Amino acid sequence: MAQSCNEYGVAIQAVMEILQEYDSDQLFPAYGFGSRLSSGGKLSNKYPLSGDTNNYFCKGMAGVLEAYRRSFEAVHISGPVCFSPIIRDVSDTAKRSKDTENYYVLLILTNGSVDDWIETKKAVIEVS
Repeated sequence: MAQSCNEYGVAIQAVMEILQEYDSDQLFPAYGFGSRLSSGGKLSNKYPLSGDTNNYFCKGMAGVLEAYRRSFEAVHISGPVCFSPIIRDVSDTAKRSKDTENYYVLLILTNGSVDDWIETKKAVIEVS
């Protein structure tokens, strides 16, 4: 599948090949950020790649890659790019987890542009 992916898809595949071995249910929440949603043009710094606002989960590596590919039909890449909201949200989700044997990995793939750099640094420090 990597042949038909851009650099982000290749990176997702490389990381997922490792992470999926440690996840028994193979359900991975996958988010997009820094885009305008086609349905209304609203800027979103966190939206489900699955396209389903009630379900952020994708099944396995193939599901994440397919959701990523399909997301291009539903969004227009835009700015600003803000990481702090998603960092805090994933941290809150981890804190609410009742299963102490779960752990969370947040992988952010970007082109290097971050518009809330100070808030992002604060968020990383807060959740560490």
